[in-house]
Amino acid sequence: MLNSLAILLLAMGLLACGEGEKDELGPYVQTIQGFETHTKKLSTYRNYLTTPGMESKADAVKETYQVLIDELKKIELEDKKMRSAHNALVRGLTESLRKIGEPSSPTFVVTAARSIKFASSTIQKFYGTLELLWKDSERAEPFPLKWEPVD
Repeated sequence: MLNSLAILLLAMGLLACGEGEKDELGPYVQTIQGFETHTKKLSTYRNYLTTPGMESKADAVKETYQVLIDELKKIELEDKKMRSAHNALVRGLTESLRKIGEPSSPTFVVTAARSIKFASSTIQKFYGTLELLWKDSERAEPFPLKWEPVD
C-alpha cells in the first residue's frame, strides 16, 4: 500500500513538472489580430465623420463597437497581466460606446468622432502593453500588431 502511494505521488509530480507554463500570449495576439477588421472600421468611420458629406456612412459605428466588445468579452485569460490589459481594453471600448450618442442626435458627428479618438488611444495603450509582454517573453519574432493612432 505504501509503495502504491509513493508511486502515485511520484507519477503526479512528474506529470505536474512536465506541463510547464501554458503560452497564452501567442494565441491571444493571434486572436486580437482577427479583430483588426473591426478596429480598422472604427478608423474608417472616424474619417467619414470628419469629412463633410460623408457623415451618414458612419451610422454603423455603434454596431461595430458592440460586436468588438461582445467578441472580446468571450475571451478568458489566466495570466494576470494579460487579463488586466484585456479588461482595460474592454472597459475603454465600453466607455467609448457609451459616449457616442445616438445617430439621430444633432451632436452625433462630434461625439462619435471624439469617441473613436478615445477608443484609438485605448487600443494604442493596449497594443503597447501587449508589446511589452511580448518582449518580456523573449520571443524571437517581432511583435505582429501595429496601431496607427487616429488624429
